[in-house]
Amino acid sequence: MNKYKKFWNFFKETQNVLYCIEGFPDYLSSGILDNIQDHLMDIDPYLTYEISDKTGVEKRNFIVTANGFKPSFRTLEKLVKSAPKNLIWNIIAFSQRNPLPFVVTFGTDLKLSTDDLFFEVINKNNIFLNIGIYFNSQEKIEEFEKKHIRHMFLNYLLGEIDFSSYIGSITENTGKKRDYLSAYEFLSIVDSLKNTIQ
Repeated sequence: MNKYKKFWNFFKETQNVLYCIEGFPDYLSSGILDNIQDHLMDIDPYLTYEISDKTGVEKRNFIVTANGFKPSFRTLEKLVKSAPKNLIWNIIAFSQRNPLPFVVTFGTDLKLSTDDLFFEVINKNNIFLNIGIYFNSQEKIEEFEKKHIRHMFLNYLLGEIDFSSYIGSITENTGKKRDYLSAYEFLSIVDSLKNTIQ
Protein backbone atom coordinates (compact mmCIF):
# COMPACT_ATOMS: atom_id res chain seq x y z
CA MET A 1 0.00 0.00 0.00
CA ASN A 2 1.49 3.38 -0.97
CA LYS A 3 1.72 6.25 1.50
CA TYR A 4 -1.12 8.22 -0.09
CA LYS A 5 -3.61 5.36 0.04
CA LYS A 6 -2.54 4.62 3.61
CA PHE A 7 -3.33 8.20 4.64
CA TRP A 8 -6.76 8.24 2.99
CA ASN A 9 -7.67 4.89 4.56
CA PHE A 10 -6.86 6.45 7.93
CA PHE A 11 -8.77 9.62 7.04
CA LYS A 12 -11.89 7.62 6.11
CA GLU A 13 -11.88 6.12 9.58
CA THR A 14 -11.47 9.55 11.20
CA GLN A 15 -13.53 11.85 8.98
CA ASN A 16 -16.83 11.58 10.88
CA VAL A 17 -15.20 12.38 14.22
CA LEU A 18 -13.25 15.24 12.66
CA TYR A 19 -16.45 16.67 11.16
CA CYS A 20 -17.86 17.14 14.66
CA ILE A 21 -14.56 18.01 16.37
CA GLU A 22 -15.97 21.15 18.03
CA GLY A 23 -18.23 18.98 20.17
CA PHE A 24 -15.37 17.15 21.88
CA PRO A 25 -13.54 18.16 25.06
CA ASP A 26 -10.18 19.81 24.43
CA TYR A 27 -8.13 16.84 25.63
CA LEU A 28 -9.87 14.58 23.09
CA SER A 29 -9.99 17.00 20.17
CA SER A 30 -6.30 17.89 20.48
CA GLY A 31 -5.40 14.19 20.33
CA ILE A 32 -7.51 13.68 17.21
CA LEU A 33 -6.05 16.73 15.47
CA ASP A 34 -2.49 15.77 16.42
CA ASN A 35 -3.04 12.26 15.09
CA ILE A 36 -4.05 13.63 11.68
CA GLN A 37 -0.99 15.87 11.68
CA ASP A 38 1.27 12.92 12.51
CA HIS A 39 -0.13 10.93 9.58
CA LEU A 40 0.47 13.84 7.21
CA MET A 41 4.03 14.23 8.44
CA ASP A 42 4.63 10.56 7.71
CA ILE A 43 4.15 11.54 4.06
CA ASP A 44 6.10 14.80 4.18
CA PRO A 45 7.28 16.69 7.29
CA TYR A 46 6.18 20.04 5.82
CA LEU A 47 2.56 19.06 5.23
CA THR A 48 -0.16 20.27 7.54
CA TYR A 49 -3.89 20.97 7.23
CA GLU A 50 -6.72 23.38 7.88
CA ILE A 51 -10.41 22.69 8.32
CA SER A 52 -13.21 25.11 7.47
CA ASP A 53 -15.97 26.19 9.83
CA LYS A 54 -18.95 23.91 10.16
CA THR A 55 -21.66 26.56 10.02
CA GLY A 56 -23.69 27.22 6.90
CA VAL A 57 -22.04 24.75 4.54
CA GLU A 58 -23.13 21.42 3.15
CA LYS A 59 -19.57 20.05 3.20
CA ARG A 60 -16.61 21.20 5.23
CA ASN A 61 -13.23 21.75 3.60
CA PHE A 62 -10.11 19.78 4.50
CA ILE A 63 -7.24 21.85 3.12
CA VAL A 64 -3.80 20.32 2.77
CA THR A 65 -1.02 22.90 2.89
CA ALA A 66 2.78 23.01 2.90
CA ASN A 67 2.85 26.54 4.35
CA GLY A 68 4.43 27.85 1.17
CA PHE A 69 7.34 25.35 1.13
CA LYS A 70 7.70 24.75 -2.60
CA PRO A 71 9.73 21.50 -2.49
CA SER A 72 6.69 19.84 -0.89
CA PHE A 73 4.14 21.08 -3.44
CA ARG A 74 4.44 18.07 -5.74
CA THR A 75 3.84 15.63 -2.88
CA LEU A 76 0.90 17.74 -1.68
CA GLU A 77 -0.70 17.70 -5.13
CA LYS A 78 -0.25 13.92 -5.45
CA LEU A 79 -1.86 13.39 -2.05
CA VAL A 80 -4.90 15.53 -2.84
CA LYS A 81 -5.27 14.03 -6.31
CA SER A 82 -5.34 10.53 -4.80
CA ALA A 83 -8.18 11.36 -2.37
CA PRO A 84 -11.19 9.04 -2.68
CA LYS A 85 -14.38 10.52 -4.11
CA ASN A 86 -16.81 9.30 -1.46
CA LEU A 87 -15.62 11.41 1.48
CA ILE A 88 -17.89 13.74 3.45
CA TRP A 89 -15.25 16.47 3.10
CA ASN A 90 -14.13 18.65 0.20
CA ILE A 91 -10.40 17.96 -0.16
CA ILE A 92 -8.53 21.07 -1.30
CA ALA A 93 -4.87 21.59 -2.19
CA PHE A 94 -3.10 24.66 -0.80
CA SER A 95 -4.28 27.47 1.48
CA GLN A 96 -6.67 29.75 -0.36
CA ARG A 97 -7.18 33.51 -0.30
CA ASN A 98 -9.58 34.71 2.35
CA PRO A 99 -11.92 37.64 1.64
CA LEU A 100 -10.80 40.83 3.36
CA PRO A 101 -10.99 41.66 6.17
CA PHE A 102 -10.40 38.49 8.19
CA VAL A 103 -9.21 37.56 11.66
CA VAL A 104 -6.76 34.80 12.57
CA THR A 105 -6.67 33.31 16.07
CA PHE A 106 -3.36 32.12 17.47
CA GLY A 107 -3.56 29.93 20.54
CA THR A 108 -6.15 30.95 23.09
CA ASP A 109 -5.41 34.62 23.71
CA LEU A 110 -4.25 36.29 20.50
CA LYS A 111 -6.50 37.45 17.68
CA LEU A 112 -5.19 39.57 14.82
CA SER A 113 -7.08 41.12 11.94
CA THR A 114 -5.76 42.04 8.52
CA ASP A 115 -6.44 45.61 9.69
CA ASP A 116 -3.57 45.08 12.19
CA LEU A 117 -1.07 44.39 9.38
CA PHE A 118 1.04 46.97 7.58
CA PHE A 119 3.29 46.37 4.58
CA GLU A 120 6.26 47.98 2.87
CA VAL A 121 7.63 46.97 -0.54
CA ILE A 122 11.38 47.24 -0.05
CA ASN A 123 12.19 46.46 -3.66
CA LYS A 124 10.71 44.57 -6.55
CA ASN A 125 11.86 43.14 -9.83
CA ASN A 126 10.10 41.31 -12.63
CA ILE A 127 9.76 38.14 -10.56
CA PHE A 128 8.97 38.86 -6.89
CA LEU A 129 8.61 41.44 -4.12
CA ASN A 130 10.91 41.83 -1.12
CA ILE A 131 8.75 43.17 1.68
CA GLY A 132 8.67 44.44 5.23
CA ILE A 133 5.79 43.69 7.60
CA TYR A 134 4.68 45.28 10.83
CA PHE A 135 1.66 44.15 12.85
CA ASN A 136 0.11 45.65 15.95
CA SER A 137 1.34 44.25 19.27
CA GLN A 138 4.22 42.36 17.64
CA GLU A 139 6.56 43.63 20.38
CA LYS A 140 4.75 41.39 22.87
CA ILE A 141 5.17 38.21 20.80
CA GLU A 142 8.08 35.75 20.87
CA GLU A 143 10.31 35.84 17.78
CA PHE A 144 9.50 32.29 16.59
CA GLU A 145 5.78 33.11 16.84
CA LYS A 146 6.18 36.28 14.78
CA LYS A 147 7.52 34.32 11.81
CA HIS A 148 4.64 31.85 12.06
CA ILE A 149 2.10 34.69 12.24
CA ARG A 150 3.61 36.51 9.24
CA HIS A 151 3.58 33.37 7.09
CA MET A 152 0.07 32.38 8.09
CA PHE A 153 -1.33 35.81 7.28
CA LEU A 154 0.43 35.87 3.90
CA ASN A 155 -0.92 32.39 3.12
CA TYR A 156 -4.47 33.55 3.85
CA LEU A 157 -4.07 36.98 2.26
CA LEU A 158 -2.43 35.92 -1.01
CA GLY A 159 -3.17 32.21 -1.17
CA GLU A 160 -0.34 29.73 -0.76
CA ILE A 161 0.59 29.53 -4.45
CA ASP A 162 0.84 33.31 -4.94
CA PHE A 163 2.68 33.74 -1.63
CA SER A 164 5.35 31.25 -2.67
CA SER A 165 5.51 32.57 -6.24
CA TYR A 166 5.64 36.35 -5.80
CA ILE A 167 7.10 37.09 -2.35
CA GLY A 168 10.88 37.08 -1.88
CA SER A 169 12.47 38.08 1.41
CA ILE A 170 10.35 39.14 4.39
CA THR A 171 11.73 41.63 6.90
CA GLU A 172 10.21 42.43 10.27
CA ASN A 173 9.75 46.17 10.58
CA THR A 174 10.09 47.50 14.11
CA GLY A 175 7.69 50.43 14.01
CA LYS A 176 4.90 52.05 12.07
CA LYS A 177 5.60 54.37 9.17
CA ARG A 178 3.20 56.83 7.63
CA ASP A 179 3.59 55.39 4.15
CA TYR A 180 2.85 51.80 5.10
CA LEU A 181 0.49 49.90 2.82
CA SER A 182 -2.71 48.35 4.12
CA ALA A 183 -3.49 44.71 3.39
CA TYR A 184 -5.84 45.88 0.62
CA GLU A 185 -3.18 48.05 -1.03
CA PHE A 186 -0.53 45.36 -0.72
CA LEU A 187 -2.80 42.74 -2.27
CA SER A 188 -3.39 45.06 -5.21
CA ILE A 189 0.37 45.42 -5.78
CA VAL A 190 0.88 41.65 -5.73
CA ASP A 191 -1.95 41.15 -8.22
CA SER A 192 -0.48 43.84 -10.46
CA LEU A 193 2.88 42.04 -10.48
CA LYS A 194 1.14 38.72 -11.07
CA ASN A 195 -0.77 40.11 -14.08
CA THR A 196 2.43 41.58 -15.51
CA ILE A 197 4.24 38.23 -15.33
CA GLN A 198 1.32 36.27 -16.74
